[in-house]
Amino acid sequence: MNRWDGYRNPVGFDNDVTALEEMLLHKDHPQQMFISILGESGVGKRTLARAVYHKVEGEFNTSFRYHGTPDSTTEDLLKEVYESVEDECPSEGNADCGEPVEDIDISDRIRCLLSNKKYLLVLGGIYSKTMLNCLKACLPDDNNGSRVLLILDIEDEEVGWYANTMNKEGFNGIHLLTRLDEERSGQLFCSSVLRKEQYDEEVNMKKYNKTVYNITGGYPLAIRLLAGLLRFKEKPGQWEAVLQQLMSESEMRTTIESVFWASFEDIPNDLKSCFLYFAGFSKDTSLYAETLVQMWIAEGFIKPQKGKTMEELGHSYLNELVLRCLIQSKMRKIGSIKRVRVHKRLHGFLHSEAREAGFIEVHDMHDMFVPPSARRISFMSFGGRYTTFINKFPKLRSFICWVEEQDWSNDTEGGVNKQLCHDLKFLLGSKFLRVISVWGLRIQKLPDEIGDMIYLRYLCVDSMDLKKLPSSIKRLLNLQTLDIRGTQVEEIHRSFWKIKTLRHVLADNLTLPEFIMKELDELQTLHGVKPAGETEWDQQNCPLHKMSKLRSLELHGIKQDKHGAALESALVKMQHLGCLTLEGDELPLCVFTARSLRYLQKIALYGNVKWPEVNLNLHTVRPNLIVVKLSNINEVPRHIRDELNLEVKTEDQAAPLVKGAPW
Repeated sequence: MNRWDGYRNPVGFDNDVTALEEMLLHKDHPQQMFISILGESGVGKRTLARAVYHKVEGEFNTSFRYHGTPDSTTEDLLKEVYESVEDECPSEGNADCGEPVEDIDISDRIRCLLSNKKYLLVLGGIYSKTMLNCLKACLPDDNNGSRVLLILDIEDEEVGWYANTMNKEGFNGIHLLTRLDEERSGQLFCSSVLRKEQYDEEVNMKKYNKTVYNITGGYPLAIRLLAGLLRFKEKPGQWEAVLQQLMSESEMRTTIESVFWASFEDIPNDLKSCFLYFAGFSKDTSLYAETLVQMWIAEGFIKPQKGKTMEELGHSYLNELVLRCLIQSKMRKIGSIKRVRVHKRLHGFLHSEAREAGFIEVHDMHDMFVPPSARRISFMSFGGRYTTFINKFPKLRSFICWVEEQDWSNDTEGGVNKQLCHDLKFLLGSKFLRVISVWGLRIQKLPDEIGDMIYLRYLCVDSMDLKKLPSSIKRLLNLQTLDIRGTQVEEIHRSFWKIKTLRHVLADNLTLPEFIMKELDELQTLHGVKPAGETEWDQQNCPLHKMSKLRSLELHGIKQDKHGAALESALVKMQHLGCLTLEGDELPLCVFTARSLRYLQKIALYGNVKWPEVNLNLHTVRPNLIVVKLSNINEVPRHIRDELNLEVKTEDQAAPLVKGAPW
């Protein structure tokens, strides 16, 4: 029996993978083809699509996957297709088609990029024939075997059959994915619930096949939920009790609903609040793990434990939710969780529970009434329209806002139309606020009174109109996370760096002070910062000397003659550093040689390095190193290049990530 290996070899889908592979690689049908995976929610469509994608992507010149949210527009889809294809085809530049880029419609840009290429697009979230028509109009058909694989729920069956009519020669591109039978249900349950060291118990597990099938109805989502629940129970006593209870409830609820509520009720109370937090984000939203953990910490959901940081505990909470199959995760190459999401079928149950419990008020329309007693408010994706609140929210603890970016080309000449901007002043009456996370709103300035929010622990503002932070930010003495990526803020009040509770400072181009007076014992992440102007760093007292507990550092604008010696002396003291990105004219070799940096897992360097004439002995000096990114691999000596036999990337591949939404 095939074991579940990520999404590459999912149990129970062998025949489906084979059938789709044959359709995608059909050599007798070179014309462009639309293929649809059609099935109920929770039946495993995405799992199947991922498995097939990984198996056939090498047969295509370019390929990518995208799954839109339920409120995604055609413009969102085309923008995502264009940006993804452009990343896959860097040599094509901006696909100018012989004309200035600003004069070219995005459809024409996509067509130019994909011209004469055999492509594979795996797309979810196409809910209308209109959207599908717009997509098809962008895609060239060069008779080279290009394919578009659609992932569709059964309620969108009409879209699938419509896509089928686009295929020439009457080719049937519909693949109907059904629930698993009893045998395959048992196989999936067994592979999901057992640890590798328990595989010898597989024979004894077959006695559960019929019960598992009766409880779950053959839905892969329900089977994994059940497996995740039983992982935390003792066998056979507690297993039998859980299975018997679920069997008795099978007539009162749907199969997935029944297993979900059993799993939800089994979660420890601390973890339950963390899980409910997902209800504050749009369905099918993929969240960065670090962002989510930082918000949990700010809310006070994470209880301290001796010997572990709050972030380590937060990630252990995430891991438990993954093990319980309540959330899905995408992993980094260094082994940590990168992104997480809740299956859209489960999101509905979670949203219902959060609303009934008064945990969070979630709205996606600008005219919804929000009671003054709300403790958490979330506004998600409402077309750029935003209400100006009249009432206050004295009990508010969290405000989360994500507005889709708009075309502001009709702004007043010579500046920003202030009528389109927001100041968040309605939050000033919320003295107990702990979390403010705003993305997409036009914000020119934050109110000076923000410094009075003494309980604020997490502040994230993503707005290109924001150029300055009020000096009162220095009074936020409980602030843990400041995330101003996506803004134009370059300066911050010097006293900000006296806040002892700082844990994460994330920016794009923030200037560091010349020096910092006191040690920042809690600071773990410092991203998107640079030295101040032409100021020369003191070798014994540069700002980084007061940040010795850093675990991730991204620093640019380094000049060897002004900062080199101080930077090197500070780096060798950062014994907990795991991720390091440096950009400058010349970068210190201690990144590879200092024995104190043995925890480094990821290194990205954009600049010249004075490489030694002898080997670096990385296997002893950097035992945890997994990823190395260099701006110019051609300048690396051959003996060093051979030793860096990890994931060495060139400049095009190693471009710094540009932050979009924090989720």
